[in-house]
Amino acid sequence: MLDEPFSALDFYLKEQLQLQVKEVLKNYSGDALLVTHSRDEVYRFCENSLILDRGFGGFPRKNRGDF
Repeated sequence: MLDEPFSALDFYLKEQLQLQVKEVLKNYSGDALLVTHSRDEVYRFCENSLILDRGFGGFPRKNRGDF
């Protein structure tokens, strides 16, 4: 589970860490859960997403620009 892992980083460090995490996840055969408020991070890391609104979830969806 990654709970907003990039939220407190400056731009340069965020970019570097995102590249490293993406590489690790590419070679990881299991599932990962990313909690974020950033649409960019959703598109960069996730194949599927679930949007929560006031604690209620919608239907899981493939990322196709649904935001």
